[in-house]
Amino acid sequence: MVNNKFNTYSRLVQRLIGLSRFSKSLLVMTTDYALLVLSFWASLSIRSNAIYLPTSDSNFLILLGPTIAIPVFYFFGLY
Repeated sequence: MVNNKFNTYSRLVQRLIGLSRFSKSLLVMTTDYALLVLSFWASLSIRSNAIYLPTSDSNFLILLGPTIAIPVFYFFGLY
């Protein structure tokens, strides 16, 4: 059982290492976008002290924030 998990992990690592530089950067950008959306939503939930259900206006801002942050990250050389 443990050996099977190790083999699966090893194959995943080898596939990630084998990706091109562009694919790795795109994977990191996509992950950053998803985490930024999640963290912004979580901060609004913490602020309101309840699960935050976004309206159409706030949903637009939640999705627009990371769209602005990703080029800033690229400009500072994170990608």
